[in-house]
Amino acid sequence: MTPTHPSRLTACLGSMIRRQSIALLASVFLLLILPAISILGQQTLLDPTFSGDGKATSQMSEFGSWGNDAALQADGKIVVVGGGFHVDLVRFNTDGTLDSTFDSDGKVITVDPDRPSEGKAIAIQSDGRILVAARSATNVRNNADKGYVIRYTAAGALDTSFSGDGILNLAFGLIDDPLDIAVQPDGKILIIEMNFVNAVGTALLIARFNTDGSLDTTFNSQGYVRMPNYGTVLGSGTDLPKIILRPDGKITFTANGSTKVVGQLNPRDVRPEFRLRRKS
Repeated sequence: MTPTHPSRLTACLGSMIRRQSIALLASVFLLLILPAISILGQQTLLDPTFSGDGKATSQMSEFGSWGNDAALQADGKIVVVGGGFHVDLVRFNTDGTLDSTFDSDGKVITVDPDRPSEGKAIAIQSDGRILVAARSATNVRNNADKGYVIRYTAAGALDTSFSGDGILNLAFGLIDDPLDIAVQPDGKILIIEMNFVNAVGTALLIARFNTDGSLDTTFNSQGYVRMPNYGTVLGSGTDLPKIILRPDGKITFTANGSTKVVGQLNPRDVRPEFRLRRKS
């Protein structure tokens, strides 16, 4: 056996360690990346146990319709709201089939006889009743000028214990365009909308209602908070404001227009706190 010089042995061992380390790293990389490539290649991300191919559709009108929001019930059923020429509500079973216990065919259509309308957002109450923020427009998807909150029973009927007939007409300005809805733990209902009145211009508005649909006057003494500066700051093309209920009772809201707005309300004194971030 030919003796090896210590320095050469050290160099050889170092070279071997480096090669083995590189090989090990390459192996780990392949172990991580190959399954991902395989998954993407197989195109099996959609759940085939849901409606056969992971997608469920429902024809609501011969003129076409679209979905705007969805909510998951406590029993796993899925409720979708949208519209086109009317407010459309659809409920699917966990396997993607239409739920025949919901208005007998899984579909509910609520019509405004005067103009096209659509449901924009949905929330499920703890008792299973369904709340929808909706709007009607002079033109489809344009110039919304009439806003509603609609409540349905768990079976899909209009809930007449809410505002008398199940439909609450919003009347905060010339334009009421509700874009999100949430239910507090005590059952009170919050909406956020883009609002317009001549004396103020465009504003963000948050309103709170009691469970029967009446304005909650314990909220800012009049039931709503109008924030005119932020309707102007957001500018045109404002993207779906959202309400987030915090565990401490505070209300966080967001909106995304020419400026991103994140705000917070403390229901005890209802003084808005804002953070603005200009789009880059």
